[in-house]
Parts: sequence; C-alpha cells; structure tokens
Amino acid sequence: MISNGYYSDEYIKYFVQRYVKRAPLINVGYFVRAWIVHHSLTNFLKSANDMYAQIVSLGAGFDTSFFKFASDYNNTKYFEIDLPGVVKRKIEIIKNSEALIIFLGKVIIGNENEYLMSSKYCIFSHDLNFVDGLEVKMKKYGFEFNEITLLFSECAITYLEETKSTEFIRWSQTKFPKSIFLTFEQINPDDAFGQVMITHFNKIQSPLKSVQKHKTIQQQIQRW
Repeated sequence: MISNGYYSDEYIKYFVQRYVKRAPLINVGYFVRAWIVHHSLTNFLKSANDMYAQIVSLGAGFDTSFFKFASDYNNTKYFEIDLPGVVKRKIEIIKNSEALIIFLGKVIIGNENEYLMSSKYCIFSHDLNFVDGLEVKMKKYGFEFNEITLLFSECAITYLEETKSTEFIRWSQTKFPKSIFLTFEQINPDDAFGQVMITHFNKIQSPLKSVQKHKTIQQQIQRW
C-alpha cells in the first residue's frame, strides 16, 4: 500500500522490509483502515486539548502511529501491548534505529527485550486472552487508570476466543473510567466478500473468532 502511493508512512520502512504485491481493492481496504485509525487518533488527541492523555494500542504489532504523532503531542503517553515474540522484535528494531530511538529520550529496556519504557512511550508483552495480571503490569509501566485514555484494537481482539474478547471488553469497562474504546473489526461474514474473507483467514491459520457471533454493526454496538 505504501509503496504504491496509497498512503504515506515514513517510519514503516524500519519495520517492514519485504514488499508484498496486493490487488488494488485490497490496497484500498488497507488505506481506509489506516486513514480511520489516523483520523481517530488525531481527533482524540485534539479533543484532549493539551491535557495529559494516554493511548493504549492492543495487539499493536509493528504499527507506527506513535512515531507519527510523537512530535506533535508532548503531553501524551503511548502504550503498546502484544505477544512476547512481537514485542521483542519491535524493541530490537527501535533500539537499533537512530531515526526511531531519537523520539524516546531516556529509555529503560527489560531483560531479553521484555519491555521498553520511556516518558512518552512504553511497549510490553502480555497475552490479552488473560486479563489477570494486566492491571499490575500497566501500573508497573506508568499507566494511570484515572487519566483520559483511548484504547484501540485494530483487528486485534477479533483473534481472541469470543469468550476471552468479551471478558476483556467487560474488564476494560470497569477499569478505565475516563476512556474511549476504538475497535476496527471484520463484520458481515455471510455475504460474498465475507465468505472470501473467512476462507482467507482460515487458510492462513488466523481465524476470526468473534465474527460469527457479532456479525453486524448493530450486534457490535450491542456487544459494547
């Protein structure tokens, strides 16, 4: 998508080295997804009106949003949570890249890249299938539960078992009193495109585990 000019991201090159050719329709889909996330984060940060705010990216992967916003919003702390393998690889890339590490200032890095923490950014590992222990970790890494917070799941909690993702949603509703939860998930699995989508994710062994129970926008709204 980036290499074909659909979207601009000067930091993605540090995380993704391999070019993948996709059909134009797929690139348009990725563009819409990237635009929605960027637009939503921008609106949240503007609405914070220079008050201290926090962003929590669930299943962050190699997303570059922090680096795109770091220069503009100094009164925000950005947290990323993902599985250990992803976190270790991302930290390794960040600490070995002058273009990325410069945004962080003084950093503390855990043994074997378990976490990386600075005054503006923190990435650490946790399996979102298990909410037990997450609150303790977040407090350890400087998260303030009573501050304004945006949590977002960009095609992340949909990969959890449905009971686990619902448990996480219920947990988040009780723990973050000043929060907004932004979720971007696949829906409509029964139409023609949806059937192709389901087949694709099953084929790559990454099934969408909530989509059959929460198929429509209305069902998603009711879930929340």
